[in-house]
Amino acid sequence: MANPNPLTEIEQRLRRRVRLSIVVSAIATAVLVIIGVLLVVFAALPLSDWRTWYLYVILAVTIVIAATLPMAVARTVRGITEFLRRLQPRTVQAGWERLIGPRVVFDNGLAFQQYVSGVHGGPTGFLFFAFIAADGSVLKPSIDDATKWAKSFRPLREMVGIVTQKKGPPESQTVLETIRSRLGAKKGLSLLRGHASTINLPSASPRWMAAAVFFDNKWYTKSEQVLAQIDEILGLLRALPTRDFNAR
Repeated sequence: MANPNPLTEIEQRLRRRVRLSIVVSAIATAVLVIIGVLLVVFAALPLSDWRTWYLYVILAVTIVIAATLPMAVARTVRGITEFLRRLQPRTVQAGWERLIGPRVVFDNGLAFQQYVSGVHGGPTGFLFFAFIAADGSVLKPSIDDATKWAKSFRPLREMVGIVTQKKGPPESQTVLETIRSRLGAKKGLSLLRGHASTINLPSASPRWMAAAVFFDNKWYTKSEQVLAQIDEILGLLRALPTRDFNAR
């Protein structure tokens, strides 16, 4: 029996998100309308008091937001679905990461997932990462490998260095800013984590994990830009283990 298309599974998850938003919207809107009716009929708030009008305006705006939630969710879902479809020519595997969203592995070994800040209303964007062997070659992970390998690197103790617009090896700064500009992102940074050379790693395991984040809340509208920069992004990350992060 053939394996299902990973994009089909992702699209099904996204459609469930839309259906859930419809249910949440219907319940929230009904509750808010009932509260509004109760306030008008039973509370008898004085219309001459500006605080009464303020309360009614806030309630009305909240009802509108709740009622239009499914449309906003559906718009985002359509954008993500179209984004993933356009990446298919370079996609080897795609999957859905709980609490994060879609994760994609490209044919050159570069992996992508949505960047999520972890703060409600915080910035989102592109998160690209690559796993590099001790000999400098780029490993080509499966979705499960990417998840397992990423967890094997300790965020602080195994941090080698960070590249930003004003920090890090000059060569990497230049490449990072060029890619950021071409993606149309607001900001970008890259980082390198590495296992100590004294650690004996299993065969076909990465020595380094390199990542790049580009902040853009409309990331799912930039599929063509991503397709054009896949190899350049991998080049940036692959070169990081050879850079001198201690140079002044």
